[in-house]
Amino acid sequence: MKKYSFVVFLVVFSLFSKAQIKLFNNGDIAIGSITTPRQSIELMGNTLFTKSATTLTSSPLIVGENGFSDKGNPSFTFYGDDKTGIFHNAFNSLGLTVGAKSRILLNNHGSVFTDSISYLFNSGSAAMIRSVHEYSSASSPDYSWFNNDNTGIYHPDHNNICFSIDGVSAMCMEWAWNSGLSVNWHRTTNSGTLKLLRGDREPSASNQYMDLLYDPNLGGVINSGSDEVYFYNYETENYNSLYTNEVYQLSDFRKKKNIINVDSISRNKLFLLNAKKFNYKNSKLSTPDKYGFIAQEVEQIFPELVETNGNGDKMVNYIALIPLLIDELQAQRKEINAMKAQLINCCSGFYDNGDKSMRIKNNGNGSANNEIGDNKNQLYQNKPNPFSEQTEIEWNIVEAINSGAYIYVFDLQGKMLYQHPIASVGEGKFSFRKESFEAGMYLYSLYVNGNEIDTKRMIISD
Repeated sequence: MKKYSFVVFLVVFSLFSKAQIKLFNNGDIAIGSITTPRQSIELMGNTLFTKSATTLTSSPLIVGENGFSDKGNPSFTFYGDDKTGIFHNAFNSLGLTVGAKSRILLNNHGSVFTDSISYLFNSGSAAMIRSVHEYSSASSPDYSWFNNDNTGIYHPDHNNICFSIDGVSAMCMEWAWNSGLSVNWHRTTNSGTLKLLRGDREPSASNQYMDLLYDPNLGGVINSGSDEVYFYNYETENYNSLYTNEVYQLSDFRKKKNIINVDSISRNKLFLLNAKKFNYKNSKLSTPDKYGFIAQEVEQIFPELVETNGNGDKMVNYIALIPLLIDELQAQRKEINAMKAQLINCCSGFYDNGDKSMRIKNNGNGSANNEIGDNKNQLYQNKPNPFSEQTEIEWNIVEAINSGAYIYVFDLQGKMLYQHPIASVGEGKFSFRKESFEAGMYLYSLYVNGNEIDTKRMIISD
C-alpha cells in the first residue's frame, strides 16, 4: 500500500510540476528525461548548487552540454558569472577561462598560455606572451608588450631568433654549422638605413656614428644597388676619417680576367692630373689643408676611378692610381739607365785638362746635335704646342721598317682618332691640321714594326 501511494505521489508530482524523473529496474535514475540514462544518474539541463533560498549573488553552476565546451561557455562556472570557469574544448584538454578569455590550457603535452595572447599585467606597457603552435613572424612576435604587440622577439625558424620593430624585422641571429653565429641586420627605416647610435644618448640625427647601406644580394637593405658602407657624421655633415693598421684588397689572379700590361697611353694620362690643395666647405668641420684631386676632373681622364655614391657625392679610388705610378717609375728607370749607358759610351776617354766633355757631331747644316740617342728610334715634341690650326710632328727611325710605321693620335681615353703612315727610314715630319678636332689635349705615338716607341702630348687651343 505504501509503495503504491509513493508511486502515485511521484506521478501526480511529475504531472503538476512538469518534472521528469524515472527510476529504472537496475537502479539507474534519469532526471529531466525518461530515456534510459547513460550513467547511474543522468541529469539533463544546468545544475545550480545553493546554500539557501535567500538572494543569490554567486553560486556554483554546472552547464549541461552535448559536446565540447569552450572559453565563452565553460562547463563548470558560476551563477551570475557564467563566462568564468573550467571548460573542456577537446580530448585530453582542460582549460581555465576568465571573462570568456582563455588563460590556461592543460593537455597531455604540458601547460601552455592560450587565447593567442597572455598578459603578465593587462595595462600600460606590460610584458606579453603570444601563444602560437608554429613559427612566429615579425608582425606577431612571441614576446612583446601590451599596446605594442608588433615589437619584440620572434622565432621564424629552427636555430633562428629575430627582433622586430613595428612589425618589421630589425635583426636576426642564426646558428650556421659552417660559419658559427651569423647576425643579419634588416631594414629599420623606410629609407633602408641602419643607424648606429651612441648608447648614452637618445636617438637623433645628431649623434649617429654611421649609416650602413648594402646590396640586397648580400642580405642587406635596398638602396642605390651598390654594396656601400658609409662613415658619416651628421653633426659635422661630412664623412668621417677611417683609421686602421692595414688594408688589403682582393688581387688574386684567379679572380681576374682580361689581364694586360699597362700601356704608355694610360700611364701618360697621369701627367694630365692636377693636384690641388683645398679645404672642405662645411664650416662645422675645422681641419688643416687637404691635398688631392677634384673628382670631376679625374673623371674626365680616368672615368673608371670615379664613382658616384647613393648620396650623389663623387668618390676617387686613389689606391688604383698606385699601379700606374709604379709603372711610370719603372719606365723612367729604364730611360734613366739607358741614358746613363749612352753617356758612358759617348763620353768615356774624352777629357780636356781633367774635365769630362761631351762628344759633339755636326749634322752638316751648321747645327750641333748630341750624339746620345742617335742610334735609336725617336719621336719629337710637336711644334708649335699648343696650336690652333696646325703643328709639325717630327721623328727619326733608325731600324728597317718591316711591318709598317705609323704616327697615331689618341684622345685621353685611348681611342685612336687619326693615323699617319711612314714610308721610309730616317728623319721625317708631317703637318697635323686641327680640322675636325675640338680644342683640348691629345696624345700622339710613334709605332715601328708594331712596337710603341714613344708617346707625347699636344694641345689644341681655341
